[in-house]
Amino acid sequence: MKRIINAVLVLLLMLSLCACSDTDRENNTSSENNQNAEEAVTPEPEKNNASGSQITSDSTTDTQQTSQKDETSVLVVCFSATGNTMAIADMIAEILAADRFEIVPLEAYSKADLDYNSDCRANREQNDDSARPGFVGTIDSVEQYDVIFLGYPIWWGKLPKIMYTFLEQYNFSGKTIIPFCTSGSSGNKTSVKEIRSLLPDAKVNDGRRFASKTKKETIQKWLDELDLPEKEAGKEMIQIRCGEKTLSFVPLENASVTAFIEKLKEGDISIAMNDYGDFEKVGNLGFSLPQSDEQITTKPGDVILYQGTSVTIYYDENSWNFTRLGTIPGMTRKTMLDFFDGSGEVTVTFSLN
Repeated sequence: MKRIINAVLVLLLMLSLCACSDTDRENNTSSENNQNAEEAVTPEPEKNNASGSQITSDSTTDTQQTSQKDETSVLVVCFSATGNTMAIADMIAEILAADRFEIVPLEAYSKADLDYNSDCRANREQNDDSARPGFVGTIDSVEQYDVIFLGYPIWWGKLPKIMYTFLEQYNFSGKTIIPFCTSGSSGNKTSVKEIRSLLPDAKVNDGRRFASKTKKETIQKWLDELDLPEKEAGKEMIQIRCGEKTLSFVPLENASVTAFIEKLKEGDISIAMNDYGDFEKVGNLGFSLPQSDEQITTKPGDVILYQGTSVTIYYDENSWNFTRLGTIPGMTRKTMLDFFDGSGEVTVTFSLN
């Protein structure tokens, strides 16, 4: 009897060991198959976000990345139908600790919509100059960003029409626009030309085309080579607000600016400004600042101290002895007048960024 029981126990032990071995073999095979599938998979068209696109920030960046963002306010905007361009956008946003906004189509692009060898939806849109596909969500305040990275795929050598919809919706005057795109072989020159045509008052960088599997090190090297505005650390930014619109500039280094910044540290300064000579808005500060006048020919966007007691913001040219406080970059007469909503008295508020 004992021999029978021992034999049964030995048999059960052997069966148990075999089962464990088979389970391990199945797990290893499953893991290998999953890894191979991930390497071979082609990204499917992305699904719409039912709640709409929103500005998101990368909260996982290190101290160096965060300090880089503090030097200039950066937004990364991206439209990505298959995920390739979004992968580049995510790396840019992570490196710069930038905010992100995804252009999500109202109607997601399916595989059939992107079958370029047929009369697909993407082809019909690209061949229709009036096509303006809708997208989900909005950006509350473009004005707060100095630099906007603009990402998109190349469709038949051109900018996707949904990018037209986005670019025509906001005022990018004076902004630095840095395009980036992905494509199998097409370059980005035509798409950058389209962007410049759509945004004549913005500073549009030549941008860059990336392959779909570009490494983060390549992105980092490209970003390091870019001449981003106000990249120097430690610069105080002064904001100028008129109604709901805000512009900003880096002040010059002189005694007038130093005294003005000290006043701003005590709180925002609001002044009533009126037109003068069809080239400037001028208003009294209510206090005096030291002067360091020189002969200046102004241009749109110049912020000037006049006679030590008044601030003028120029929307056209004028030559006189002034103290320059700084310049709002990339402005024209039209964009400055748009900022002020035309002629007439306005209240302008200066504050530190």
